[in-house]
Amino acid sequence: MFRAALRVLAFGLALMPATAFAAATPSSTPSGPAGPQVGAAAIRYFPETGHSLGGNFRDFFEAHGGLDAFGFPRTEPVMENGFQVQYFQRARMEWHPDISQVQLSLLGSILSQGRVFATVPPAPNSDVLHYFAETGHTVHHAFLSYFNARGGLDQFGFPISEETVEDGFRVQYFQRARMEYHPELPPAYSVSLTLLGDQYITKNLAGSGWLAPVPQPQLISEGVSNFAYSPANRVTNIKLMAKKLNGTVVPDGATFSFDQVMGDVGADAGWAEGLVILGDSTEKGLGGGICQVSTTAFRAAFWAGVPIPERHDHAYPVPYYTQGGAPEGFDATVWSPTLDFKFTNDTGAPLTITTRVDVPSSQLYVDFYGKPVNRKVDMIGPVLSNRVPHPPDKYVTDNSLAPGQVDQTDYAHDGFDVSLKRAITSPDGQVKTDSFPSHYVPWRNIYHVGPGGAPASSTDSTAST
Repeated sequence: MFRAALRVLAFGLALMPATAFAAATPSSTPSGPAGPQVGAAAIRYFPETGHSLGGNFRDFFEAHGGLDAFGFPRTEPVMENGFQVQYFQRARMEWHPDISQVQLSLLGSILSQGRVFATVPPAPNSDVLHYFAETGHTVHHAFLSYFNARGGLDQFGFPISEETVEDGFRVQYFQRARMEYHPELPPAYSVSLTLLGDQYITKNLAGSGWLAPVPQPQLISEGVSNFAYSPANRVTNIKLMAKKLNGTVVPDGATFSFDQVMGDVGADAGWAEGLVILGDSTEKGLGGGICQVSTTAFRAAFWAGVPIPERHDHAYPVPYYTQGGAPEGFDATVWSPTLDFKFTNDTGAPLTITTRVDVPSSQLYVDFYGKPVNRKVDMIGPVLSNRVPHPPDKYVTDNSLAPGQVDQTDYAHDGFDVSLKRAITSPDGQVKTDSFPSHYVPWRNIYHVGPGGAPASSTDSTAST
């Protein structure tokens, strides 16, 4: 009974009749190409340094200047001071899960610590000069043009010095960078960024194992799901959760926790209000759509052949998770802290998770990259049994609706059990089989009806304000 009480608490459930997914009205037909690009963004490997780049760090790298702005990666993503970070020749990136953003470390400030840069009096701003009252410094001419064209404050932070001459050329320090002016180069390359990442590494990480080259990660497995007909708020939550998951590194031997990556599901974290199951009815709540991502991650873990110590089925069969031909019972629900999805990395090397949300085609991809283990994974089933018809309809008088107005919040589904198994064949021919059973409870139609409008055939009527 305790398990059943927990199972009806779930994020991101479908609240449409199953027939709507087979024959949608024109207004709900998804747009976009019929054949979407397959897969999440691949991990990019740099043989120059023997390191790779994926997930949110790759997205940030490619959107903010690439090699010119950051240089080559010098490490893999690593955990440092409670944050996932990655070092580059010119920068250090930090992933901040509380705001789901990549930020650049203040290497300019860190490496110039102890130096005193004289401030200057305020000056009027113009096309060739900008005064920053926050630090009492100006940026002008070539450095200002570069600053404005390459991301401004988000990329460089405030100036912490005026232009000065060091090592025979003009430089200027910023919170996150140090610009150099090279007039001998063509105009497009006359301003460049100092290798502050390398300087920090030399000073603080000399001899670190983080710097050692690693083999190029390979695609281990892929999970795919389809979220067509999802309302806008649900898509918002799918994109946010996929972004949180994108780039997660699971060390060899570690157990991944979806709830840990998900974090707090509150409005301040950016989650939109959707529909979730609470008890025996559907209510508004934050986070609807998260289970689209946990389900897709479960599918990637399933096909990777990694151990899955925790996975929970939804309360009832959700049409979102069988769209595109996916079998029944191939879903995973989460509800922190009571329901989690976990897998253990037993591949002998770190696993990197990458994601991609293709909105035009309503496809979600979760990919695992790492060291190939040459396992063969086969799905056995699903086998459905113990079908139970759905209960009679329920009508709820809702005083917030106009008299006679009807709003259907839940759609009927029969209950049934699903037996889904996985056979994992190792390179030496040994076969291991594990099971992922599901028990879906029958679900009734629920109608909210304005005062005086409940049909005479109502079998169960309660009041709601």
